[in-house]
Amino acid sequence: MKLVDEEILKQNPWYVDSQIDTLQIPAYYHTFVNRWDFISKELKKERKSSQHKLKVLDAGCGDGINLIQLSKENNIDLFALDYNSIRVERAKEKFNNVDVFQDDLTEINENLIEKFDVILCSQVIEHIPNYETVIKNLHKYLTSNGLLILGTPNEGCYLARLRNNVFEPNTLKNSDHIHFFKINEFVSDLKKQNYIIENTYIENFFYPRSKWFVKMGETEFKRKISRLLMQLFPSQVAGFYISIRKH
Repeated sequence: MKLVDEEILKQNPWYVDSQIDTLQIPAYYHTFVNRWDFISKELKKERKSSQHKLKVLDAGCGDGINLIQLSKENNIDLFALDYNSIRVERAKEKFNNVDVFQDDLTEINENLIEKFDVILCSQVIEHIPNYETVIKNLHKYLTSNGLLILGTPNEGCYLARLRNNVFEPNTLKNSDHIHFFKINEFVSDLKKQNYIIENTYIENFFYPRSKWFVKMGETEFKRKISRLLMQLFPSQVAGFYISIRKH
């Protein structure tokens, strides 16, 4: 956790700025609402097939932006973790009904093994060098038929590379993204590792300038244009979520 502590001391906005405040911007708000809808549908299916209250972990919870929705879900016991001490404290303060703790997903915590029915890992693996280890660890934290929901940017696509290398190169310096996944390659790689893919969700169109994304999220008409672009150019979506069944 040395890196994150150093970045906090530097007051790097990526590590210290409020994530929940971004919901005041319509483009981000609607992105999260649609993302939460996908997550809620996955949880609903799990509840239907379960005989007990689900134990759910938000792995890499940040300030708790996804806990806004998760804390509203019925019949679940909710836990959350993050490696950023500032974000852990914020999540604890805002969600006092959630068990929030600080931990590192790259290391096995024996107390977590076989504990959770569902794990959400949203916008995390792109930051971690050995992300394959994280996915394996998360599977070890699942019950025998548990479900892992992974979400990550589609930053290997052409428009993302155009943003990162031409229009907004400072994004790479501040965000500490290490992996630049492409949706088709990522899904194919998971299948090669014998993971069972249950559902895939894509979100937004990848605009190579952040201000274009914000602008195109201002009204429902503009958001419809973005959804149309997603359908026409699915390889250029901004991000994707995949639900993976443990076997």
